[in-house]
Amino acid sequence: MTNNMTYETVTTLLYKLTVGQLSEAERRQLDRWVAERPEREVYIRQLTSPDFLEKEYRELKAIDYRQAMARMEERIKETGAEREQATDRSASEKRGRILRIAAAIALLVVGGALVWYTQYTKVTPPEIAPEVIAAMQRSQQSGRVGADAQPISHTSPRAKSEGEQLPSGTTGEGYHSSVQEDADVEEGGFANLLNARRVTTYHDKEFWLTLDDGTLVHLNYNTRVIYPEKFSRSKREVFLDGEAYFMVAKDRSRPFIVKTHQGDVKVYGTEFWMTTRGESAEEKEEKLATTQVVLVKGSVGITPTGRAEQMMKPGQQCSITNGQWSMNEVNLEPFIAWNTGNYVFENATLERLMNVVAHWYGYEVVFRNEKARHKLFTGEFDKYSSFEPMLEAIRTVTDADIHISGEQIVIQ
Repeated sequence: MTNNMTYETVTTLLYKLTVGQLSEAERRQLDRWVAERPEREVYIRQLTSPDFLEKEYRELKAIDYRQAMARMEERIKETGAEREQATDRSASEKRGRILRIAAAIALLVVGGALVWYTQYTKVTPPEIAPEVIAAMQRSQQSGRVGADAQPISHTSPRAKSEGEQLPSGTTGEGYHSSVQEDADVEEGGFANLLNARRVTTYHDKEFWLTLDDGTLVHLNYNTRVIYPEKFSRSKREVFLDGEAYFMVAKDRSRPFIVKTHQGDVKVYGTEFWMTTRGESAEEKEEKLATTQVVLVKGSVGITPTGRAEQMMKPGQQCSITNGQWSMNEVNLEPFIAWNTGNYVFENATLERLMNVVAHWYGYEVVFRNEKARHKLFTGEFDKYSSFEPMLEAIRTVTDADIHISGEQIVIQ
């Protein structure tokens, strides 16, 4: 052994490598050892390859380690006996000791690899804050939860009958099924997916959806998501058209990707809000085909269609319009508050404010005074409270003449 490294030292370094505990100094020490022989570099690549480790893991799960060691020692003895015919006994015994040490190293490294692989593929569900759970309960009690859920299948043109049960892990009411066309699957990037679902929220409802890995998605009204009933072994992909707040389960072996009309959002263990809309002719003309992502926790990479990935930091908002992207700092409070059942407005125009709250409560907004559109409002509302106190607060702060006429909110 060169570099004054014993087999025990090499074993320790390889084990730390597989479980992700190698320091910088130890990394340099191991690099020098690897550089001595080309085959060592191949071995290191195998030890850090998820595909190789998965194969080894599956093959070794059922192995009795005591039996494996016994068989290994038997082979070592046989090898030693064969070599004794060509050399003296002391040299053979020395080789036998070296092989036994190598066998011990191999078992220890594989054991460490298994530990590393188990941790690498471990799925950790997101921690759901008590405020989010309370919001889910209050939304349910106030009748605000509702979505249309449809199974997607290339093998069957018929959807399941109306009134089928919710997918496992979901919450909500107002659920029903109807015929689903294959075009929606292809639109979501799932052309080869046989068992997918499409959930679309109603125009005045929201919905919480729990995915196969434990990821929780809070969907706003008029939002559509396409997702597989069970994620593949290599990646987790969903398609979104609308507004949603994602609380993503951690799984380092399978990236979580949100596909949109403007590009992909790749998640590296995170919590984020995003809104995205399709590119209809009207939207293209008005340049409304925009995807916006606000990162609350963790790390996210944004890849606009045909462009390089852009990494985000918590507290940043990325906007993509017609392939062009921009990044800026934002206040996270409004986005977190929305997920926990509140509307937070900071210097919002009366037009934007009324469009949000009126839609939520089922009214149409009519401005009869153009200047009133630009009045500013800062405040916070409970989404699940009655509309009248909210409307009175808006009147007081903006000093605007606002009244309800039938299904319209009229602003004089």
